[in-house]
Amino acid sequence: YWLGGEDMLIQTIDMISNSDEKTFAFAITISNHTPFSKPCNAISDDKWFKNKDNLLPINYELSKNEKLSSIFSGYLEYASYTDYAIGTAMDYLEEKGLKEDTVVMLYGDHGIDNSIYEMFYDYPKKFKNNINDIITDGHENQKLLEIQMLNEIPMIIANPALESKTISLARSLPSLRTTICNLFGLDCQYYFSNDALSDKKVFSYSVKNGLIFDEDIIVSSNNGKYALINKDVYISENEVSCIIDDFKKVKDLNTKILKYNLLKKDN
Repeated sequence: YWLGGEDMLIQTIDMISNSDEKTFAFAITISNHTPFSKPCNAISDDKWFKNKDNLLPINYELSKNEKLSSIFSGYLEYASYTDYAIGTAMDYLEEKGLKEDTVVMLYGDHGIDNSIYEMFYDYPKKFKNNINDIITDGHENQKLLEIQMLNEIPMIIANPALESKTISLARSLPSLRTTICNLFGLDCQYYFSNDALSDKKVFSYSVKNGLIFDEDIIVSSNNGKYALINKDVYISENEVSCIIDDFKKVKDLNTKILKYNLLKKDN
C-alpha cells in the first residue's frame, strides 16, 4: 500500500489537533521522490492519484528518449501531487481551527538529478514560464547553470501573523535551525548558519562537489570556473578567487570541528 502525502499530512494534523499541548511535528513526505513510477494502488491507467486529475495526458512526450520521457512525466506528476497534498493539508488546518495558531515551514531536502534538464533541450517551449529562464545550449559554463537551477529548493514559512516577503539570497539547510530558534525566541547554542529571514549576504556550498553558491554566481572550487546567475552584476577574477578562498577557510573549519569532535555534548 502506498501512503501518499495527502493521507500522511492529514493524519499528522489529526494528531496535532488531538493534543492538549503545544506540538512540534516533523512530517517527511516521500511522494516526490524516485523512482517516479505509478503508485501500486493507482486507481486506473489514466488516473494516478485519488481525488486528483493527472497533470499530463497519458504518454505525453517530454523527451525524444522514450525512457527519459516516462521518468520526467512521473516526476512532474508527483511534483503536482505533492503541491496538491500540501494545499489540501493547509485547507484542513483551517477546517480544524488550527490555522491561526500553527506555523508551517516547508522545504525540500535536495534538488533533482541533472538528467531532467534534457526535457528543456528537447521541448523548451513547453517549459516557458515567468519564474525561471529556460537555459539552452551555448553558454560557456552551461552545466554550472543547470546545476545551480536544479539544486535550488523552496523554503516557505506560513502563518497569518507573519508579514509577506520574499528573500532570494543564498541559504542552506543548516539555516533552518537558526531560523526556527530566532522565530520562536529559543536558545540556539551553536550558530554555524544564518537566519534565513535576515538580509545578510552569505554563500552556501556543496560538500559533494565543491560548488559554491550565492545569489549572483556559482563557482567551482575545483577548477575556478564560474557562471553568473545575476546578469546585472560584474564580478572580477580577483573577486572569484576571494570567494574560493573564503569557502576553503569555512570548509576547513567545519572539517576540523567534525574530525576532532569539538561540539560540546549535552549530559
